[in-house]
Amino acid sequence: MLGKISVRKFKPKTVKTGIETTMRKMDLQEAFVEQNPNLSKLQEECKGKQLSINVTFYLNENTPDKTSYKKDLDNLLKILMDVIKEEMDDDDKKIGLGLVIGNKDEEIFEIICHKEFVQSEDEEGIDLVLSEWHR
Repeated sequence: MLGKISVRKFKPKTVKTGIETTMRKMDLQEAFVEQNPNLSKLQEECKGKQLSINVTFYLNENTPDKTSYKKDLDNLLKILMDVIKEEMDDDDKKIGLGLVIGNKDEEIFEIICHKEFVQSEDEEGIDLVLSEWHR
């Protein structure tokens, strides 16, 4: 394992159209940066490596808003995959987490992903564990 970063008290979001998706990416990037003082160490550990990622999305099912926890994994994963790169998108060159060099996630060779239901907004969030990928 190269390292782990997490965010809590953060509602995982899915993709939308246009500027709303960009804002969601920026919110996630900011939450990871603010809550993970070990981020720069993890960036160094990941540099130039083929990666395996293990992702857990924690969704609050204890809410009247069913859309808060009825989300497709592929849509949740899309925003995260953009945020872990150095640049989150092609046009605006928004700064990502820098766990993958440039704007390409081709160095990610394996994704293990699941969602878990939690009972409060404090427990909502994401765990991301990065490892070097081996065949």
